[in-house]
Amino acid sequence: MKITDEELAALRAKNTRGVVVLNVQNDDGETVQQFAFKKIDRGAYAQYRANNKFAMASGGGTGEEEQQLARSLLVWPDVTAFDQLREAAPAVVTGFGQELLLDASAGLSVTRDPR
Repeated sequence: MKITDEELAALRAKNTRGVVVLNVQNDDGETVQQFAFKKIDRGAYAQYRANNKFAMASGGGTGEEEQQLARSLLVWPDVTAFDQLREAAPAVVTGFGQELLLDASAGLSVTRDPR
């Protein structure tokens, strides 16, 4: 299932921070499925960090923190399709979360002034 240009335009109009479309590809590099996500914001990033801190404090975690982040930002198609992919290919869904986290820096970085 692939998102149409019309569906993407409607999602972008509704989600003013932006929408990210991520492709699921097979071994031949062919896109076989697409998912659209809201761009990560402060609230979603804070929830992700809280989940990670809770996991560390409790001596582990589910290992699905990135998957939970991606699921919370999903806007297309629906959570049923997302959950089906998560059952079939959990590493792919983890990859969604990792890719979405890259936008959390908004293209900025921190460096130390040597003075």
